[in-house]
Amino acid sequence: MDDEQTKGTPEKEPIEEVFRQCESPLLAYAMKMVQDGEQAQEIVQEAFVRLHASYTEVGLPRPWLYRTVFNLAMTHHRERKKVVPVGFLPEETPGADKPPTPAPDERMVRMEAVAQTRACVEELDDRSQQLVRLRFEDGLSYKEMSERTGLTVTNVGYILHKSLKKLAALLKRSGYIHE
Repeated sequence: MDDEQTKGTPEKEPIEEVFRQCESPLLAYAMKMVQDGEQAQEIVQEAFVRLHASYTEVGLPRPWLYRTVFNLAMTHHRERKKVVPVGFLPEETPGADKPPTPAPDERMVRMEAVAQTRACVEELDDRSQQLVRLRFEDGLSYKEMSERTGLTVTNVGYILHKSLKKLAALLKRSGYIHE
């Protein structure tokens, strides 16, 4: 390319420079989120590996790195979180206002409903399953789901709306929703 073609287009700095400038601040950022130095180093290393793999497509490496570190830290927390049945608090939650302990038969009904809901989610197409899980298992916002999937926020909302209507119909057919 000659000088006329490259005017007005800032040249992206080498990835080595981004690494040099961002490694320490990203480590501090990750450390605040995971409270574990070794895990923070792994998260930052993974973020840079991902950046290296797609550096030509990434427009702004610094914000991209921070978002990636954030997402990796949240994934770390989700993977380490104890699985607690929906609607019940763990017994060891200090100072929590605990609801009355449900009777065993109520627990069984709840567990069956959760199992049936999961089975109905499995009947959805892959993209719908992904969005339902991102929303209700991972607790992501539409914007976060958009960033994770590459869909627009509007498409996320539309597909999720259609998916939930289909899920309601499946649950109704299975007898778990009554009108």
